[in-house]
Amino acid sequence: MSSTAKLMLRGASLRVIKTIVSIVIGFMMMPFLINQLGDHLYGLWITIGSVVAAYYLLDLGFSQAVTRYVAKCIHQQDYPGANRIINTALAIYSALAVLIILLTLLLSSTAVQRLVENPDDLKLVQILVLITGIALAFEFPAKAFPGIINAYMRYDTTAIVALLKTVIDAVFIYLFIENGYGLVAMAMVGFVTSILSTAFYMYYCHQLFRQLEYRKENIDLETTKEIFNFSKWVFVIDANRLLKEKMDVWLIAFYGSAALVTVYYVAVRLVEYAIQFLVQATGISNTLFTKYYALGDEKKLVWSVNFFVKINCLFTLLFINGFYLVGFEFITIWMGKDFEVALAYQCLLILAVGKMATYATAPLGGLLLTIKKHSFSAKLSIVETVISGALCIWLIPAKGLVGAAISIALPLLVTRLIILPVYTQKHLRFMSLGLLMRLLVATTLSIFTAYFLKLFFSPREAYALKDLLILSIGYSCLLPILLLVLLDKDELLQIKGMIMKKLKKSPSK
Repeated sequence: MSSTAKLMLRGASLRVIKTIVSIVIGFMMMPFLINQLGDHLYGLWITIGSVVAAYYLLDLGFSQAVTRYVAKCIHQQDYPGANRIINTALAIYSALAVLIILLTLLLSSTAVQRLVENPDDLKLVQILVLITGIALAFEFPAKAFPGIINAYMRYDTTAIVALLKTVIDAVFIYLFIENGYGLVAMAMVGFVTSILSTAFYMYYCHQLFRQLEYRKENIDLETTKEIFNFSKWVFVIDANRLLKEKMDVWLIAFYGSAALVTVYYVAVRLVEYAIQFLVQATGISNTLFTKYYALGDEKKLVWSVNFFVKINCLFTLLFINGFYLVGFEFITIWMGKDFEVALAYQCLLILAVGKMATYATAPLGGLLLTIKKHSFSAKLSIVETVISGALCIWLIPAKGLVGAAISIALPLLVTRLIILPVYTQKHLRFMSLGLLMRLLVATTLSIFTAYFLKLFFSPREAYALKDLLILSIGYSCLLPILLLVLLDKDELLQIKGMIMKKLKKSPSK
């Protein structure tokens, strides 16, 4: 196995482990915190977190631009160019960090009063806003360095650090809350671990890129213009994504009730957890695209796009049909029989089909970003949001939650499965009849397998947890067959070689 393949495999594996641990800790910590703090204080914490998280929009899309340009320069051994971009980005992010601190002071002293209904909570909320806002400001200068991690493909180390931070946060928060401390202690735990992890991250980047130099003359106005020209559409994509992710929930609350939002949100969270898991497992394709594009190797670029499209479609099929097979019973076990399971299950299936289509074609969006055609992705995303918003206003009053799910899913199916591939094909001829046939056969096979499994194993009474596990394991046996259908001989041989080499190394350890 090549060193690049080893790093990518190790990084992907650790990112998956980190994501799984984060999800498990989230599931465990939420009921504990609600029970210890109460609904009111926990609600305050969530509200403050959502307000402070909006500061991330001040990134303005620079991080992706900086990552791309720094990685490209390092691959081309243009170290002065990499230094210009890093120094310029550091100056920009330091200024943005100061802006965040000023906004935090303004929010805590004035605007936060409008967010607090109980005057007794005002001082507490002001302190929490200050702590979380300043913690976020300290993270911003580190956004100048991700291109170094990208170039050297050291996602393994960053995943380990993030995993340790997640576990340490959970342990200390549990100890403090269990011993009677409140939200300020929670905020301080996050503040300290955030500063420590950011400091290590910057130190590690210096160790990887020994040519890094800090000079005033490296801060270049032309570089700033180039970064901004690239990042403006990334910012539009990020801002639009924020609106798209919240729009359906806001309109359900407007037309319906908080109870309906809860039912809908169960489906949303399940799909989000699935996509979050998959993105961490396969979301390093852009690194490979950037490398081959920088080297001018179009043949390998086409191969990598094809490969990741196949892999993403494989997992998309497995998860959508997995939701179909066990989604109803899982929601019943998780939320209880008194919950509106049938309605949440309908929303889950509709949302899964639409949002997983976005994941399936994510490599195409990554390719457009690599070749600097990502403005099309931004415009396409805006069109999706506008159409989804109009559909929500039309369908939610008439169809309720199902209407909301359709409003989100339908535009995504059209844009991601038809418009995006056609546009991408014009700039890189990655698509072939063979690829389309493989995708069609795999889709048909997985759908029919899931349908007949559901038909054959459907019990008269609800599944127990063991039944869900057996059915899930049974369906996962389809994975090797789908791999044989989707991947060609060379791709299968490469995967086999990676596995065999890993197995041979294990006994010697």
